[in-house]
Amino acid sequence: MPAPTAAVVWGDYNIPGVPSSGNKWPKKAEARAWGAWLESFITGIGASGGSIYLTRASLFADLSHPANDMAWVIQDPTIAYNGVYRKVGSIGSGNWTRVADLPYSFIEANNSGAGTANAIQADSSIPVSDSALVLLNIVATNTVSPVTVAFNGGAVLTIKSNSGNDIAVGGLPSGMLVMGRLDGSTFRLVSDQVSGAIVAAAEAAQAAAEAARDDAEAAAAALLFRLYATVAEAEAATIPNTAAYIAIVETDSGVLYFSRETSDPGTGNRFQSADGAWWVAVSVPTSLDQIIRAWKITSVRNRVHMGGHSNAYDNSNSISGGYSVNGAGRTFVHGAVARASWQDGYIRQVKVHVPANGGDAGNGIKLKILRANGSSYDVIATSPLIPVGAGTGLKTINIAAFGPFNMGDFVGFFMTGGTSTKSWTIGTNAANSIKYIIGDAVGGEVYTTEANADPCFEALGAPAFVTTDGDSLMEGHNLGTGNMWHSPADVGPTGNRNADPFYKALPSLPGVNYENVAVGGSTWANLVSRQTTWVTRAKSHSVVIMCGVNDIVNGRTWAQVEADMNTYLATLDAGTRLFLCEMIPYPGTDAQAATIRDWNARYATWCDNNGAFLIPAWAAMGQLRVSTGFNDTLIAAYNIGDGHLTTAGVNALAGLIADGFLAKIV
Repeated sequence: MPAPTAAVVWGDYNIPGVPSSGNKWPKKAEARAWGAWLESFITGIGASGGSIYLTRASLFADLSHPANDMAWVIQDPTIAYNGVYRKVGSIGSGNWTRVADLPYSFIEANNSGAGTANAIQADSSIPVSDSALVLLNIVATNTVSPVTVAFNGGAVLTIKSNSGNDIAVGGLPSGMLVMGRLDGSTFRLVSDQVSGAIVAAAEAAQAAAEAARDDAEAAAAALLFRLYATVAEAEAATIPNTAAYIAIVETDSGVLYFSRETSDPGTGNRFQSADGAWWVAVSVPTSLDQIIRAWKITSVRNRVHMGGHSNAYDNSNSISGGYSVNGAGRTFVHGAVARASWQDGYIRQVKVHVPANGGDAGNGIKLKILRANGSSYDVIATSPLIPVGAGTGLKTINIAAFGPFNMGDFVGFFMTGGTSTKSWTIGTNAANSIKYIIGDAVGGEVYTTEANADPCFEALGAPAFVTTDGDSLMEGHNLGTGNMWHSPADVGPTGNRNADPFYKALPSLPGVNYENVAVGGSTWANLVSRQTTWVTRAKSHSVVIMCGVNDIVNGRTWAQVEADMNTYLATLDAGTRLFLCEMIPYPGTDAQAATIRDWNARYATWCDNNGAFLIPAWAAMGQLRVSTGFNDTLIAAYNIGDGHLTTAGVNALAGLIADGFLAKIV
């Protein structure tokens, strides 16, 4: 059970806000629990070199810290004041700037029943904020609508469903676990309460009404988190593939959480459900992981670039000649640099066109993730045999997630052989060629080139979780020529991962895959001109942009840039999250430096007005420029000489992007 907060220990009344419940006398056990928690918290922070304050006022009164010292505010009555702060200015002067929420992405709140079924009172050992996902237990079924909740004796919040509606009568049944986050004066649930109510009703009626059970499970198919009483119950269940996690409620150790795996991991507390999925015990899952898993499972499929041209799979023309080679089959790959994958991810679907003389194409294919190694390819992964089916023409085949593949990898396939000399027929395309070997590739083989040909094949996967866009700083165009990634413009490699700040941020963003469409020299006008082809097509969960310096250097006005930003935002699919990174100091004129500062402030206002999220970067990347009195000069260790970044600079920017992204994505 979490330690109570100070508001609970020394509350005025037995039930917060209800004088008739009687005056509350502090309980020694609660006071000891709260004190022990606070002591351990302070000890932990002190060991990391930071400072801790109960209120923001006490922090602001202490300026005896050097620049860049860290401090935490953990129990300010104003929830928004709690957070991580950074000291600005020298000892005895300057100020404290809030830079992040307290780093708790998942908080367990305890509903002990002190409130009512319709006015819930819950306590947590960590201050609840709008950047944290909160797990809340329901002890009594609600009998009215709306339903409210108050955390740690704080403001009363109206509980809203995922779609923004009041909770229906009976929508929060006793024994249910719900997840949600603070949203202004409301507590917004992650999964819709109506689906939860259907699931609960179906479980109660399972023995008597199989049809009702089936309807309920279909209605609840989009739920991310499933609950089961025992491991035995979960083992016997066919768990929808939309469930990334399950919870086993009735165990000696309390609630246990399990994460979905596609195969037996071989170690750990694990079991297999009736649908074939493996479940491995994990700690309380982070909200970022839940969001990413849900995205990979439910997002639309997207072309990941295979074939000589768009819709290459639908090329029904053919050339003569058999590819069975006495039953050995062949491995094909479209090895042109511009045909490599332009994103990271997993393949979820393949499309093929079997021409009229396709012979034994129905025998099946194996997908191959191939990575160029000199003049040959390493085989990174091989899928199980995928039946193509009998007959000819266009075929769309959905598969379990296969991968992962990286930007720059090639997606090939092995076509099984057969008795016919024409087990696979290649489409004609005078502008392209493909490569093949006889047999099932294992790596290191020497491939033969087939000119004027297309493979009549295309691989599709879940869209990248993030698309990055902008100018050369986001593109990553310097620091060597290795580790190239590829844009979706069919123009070959453009960026370099060594200098790509979002790639460098990935270790802090576990599970995130991304697609980089930034191009050096871009202005906001350039971003808008290629957006429909690149960014809108990507259909990512989030878009992260860093742009503006080239607009300033080229004399564009704020009015022009703002108009471009509005156009860019309007073209994004509904629900796409837009993150805008501040411009960092640039080695230009003082006037240009002043414009960067002005536009960064305008970026912040624009984000507030348009539901976008600003990623602070300017202050942390700059040092004092005497002629302006501001941090308008890029830190020397970060500057490669022309305003582009050294390895240290890329890593510093990557850390800022990761922090800003995490602060708002969950």
